[in-house]
Amino acid sequence: AERYETLIHTIRQCIPHCTIGCDVMVGFPGETDQDFMMTARFLEALPVSYLHVFPYSERPGTAAVLLTPKVPEQVKKERAGILNTLAVEKRRTFYESWKGKRCEVLFENRDGKTGFWKGKSRHYLPVHVASPESLTGERREVEILETNGENALGVLR
Repeated sequence: AERYETLIHTIRQCIPHCTIGCDVMVGFPGETDQDFMMTARFLEALPVSYLHVFPYSERPGTAAVLLTPKVPEQVKKERAGILNTLAVEKRRTFYESWKGKRCEVLFENRDGKTGFWKGKSRHYLPVHVASPESLTGERREVEILETNGENALGVLR
């Protein structure tokens, strides 16, 4: 864990606004409540952008099938829920860090409900902008004005 933490901090120092995601498995055989809480605290302190949380599931023919004790499905579900809540906070913090900054966005299409053009930055930041012209397939510089945890609202520059 210490080596992983050092690596994450080193990456963040070298590339301050990079996107760092972590895959996190909960409920591996033998995982105790204490193990889980240590993992949750560790992840909470890491400067990562998002978490992909999933519960352990047995795969026939793997060594892990033989490990005990098994973590009950309900406990795995509860632990995944706790970390998914943390994942939402991490993503929101990452999006907020872009307010007032500029980034290049590759636009994909127009949202039929809002009329905003939707795209993503190279940092996987989903961005919406208003524009009378078609932006599909265009790369454009955008200044991020607001975020809502789901995406960022910006203006073309």
